[in-house]
Amino acid sequence: MDECTESSIYTLSILFSIQNYSTDDLIKIHNKIFEDLIEIKKKTYDIIEGALKNLGEAKNKNQEKSTERNNKKENEHYIG
Repeated sequence: MDECTESSIYTLSILFSIQNYSTDDLIKIHNKIFEDLIEIKKKTYDIIEGALKNLGEAKNKNQEKSTERNNKKENEHYIG
């Protein structure tokens, strides 16, 4: 089965499944799905923002540790 046929069958199956719904019901379903997608988008942004914040904090900690190690090596060099 080619892609066009698959797409047509899929579209027909959707149309067949919604034939018993009124226009108002379909609009309500559409709006609910749209609202859900907006909520998912917000949650995704929150997750990404949190991950980037954690990544930045981890990077800063690694830089601090690296600086401490370098300072310790320099101090040992001057002492020794």
